Amino acid sequence: TLTPRLALHSTNYDLDRAAGGERRSVTRTIPTFSLDARTELERPVELFGHQLTQTLEPRVRYVRTPYRDQSMLPLFDSAPRDFNQYAIFSSDNNDNAFTGVDRISDANEITMGATSRLLNERGTETLRFGVVQKWLLSDQRLNPNGTEPIKAGLSDMLLLGSTHVIPNWYLDGTVQLGADNQATQQATLGARFSPGAWRTIGATYRYNRDKSEQIEIGWQWPLAGRKPPLQE
Repeated sequence: TLTPRLALHSTNYDLDRAAGGERRSVTRTIPTFSLDARTELERPVELFGHQLTQTLEPRVRYVRTPYRDQSMLPLFDSAPRDFNQYAIFSSDNNDNAFTGVDRISDANEITMGATSRLLNERGTETLRFGVVQKWLLSDQRLNPNGTEPIKAGLSDMLLLGSTHVIPNWYLDGTVQLGADNQATQQATLGARFSPGAWRTIGATYRYNRDKSEQIEIGWQWPLAGRKPPLQE
């Protein structure tokens, strides 16, 4: 499928009081054009004596938003958008590198990615692997993380995978590799054991290079009462 899209980001500010350098009343309108191409291919495969369906789902997305100086506008709720599998393939209202509406980032970029899945005979996904990367065709002048423009070239690469091969176990992970040194910049690895309804134990490891390492543990398990129905 090929999906073109044209959007207008229009915001009006009418302030009772303005900080230094800001105007009390200002309107900003910025257009965004995007073209999204995707397809899905399937083939039957046999692994470990099981008949499965393997998919290949490539996707290419082009986004163009012109640069506009927005330094005179107030900054109430905009912040850098996370670099993850949801944000990197921006869609709908997420073409912007910022959250909120106070800042609209310029863009001249192509996002390229592919996902492959294994489906069992019931159509349930048992394995997923994907890779996504952006290619900036020109410098991004409005940088969410600093004052210097983001230079044209390839962005960090995002690898993601998940599996449900082992009964009652769910494993998933996301790794962000730096474009310059291929070192891990961020990573999230999770494991969840769920043998039945309302019975779940999970752990997640989060890594952010030079900033933090975290482990999250959570569980849900009935201690008393009627036995919950089995999951279908």
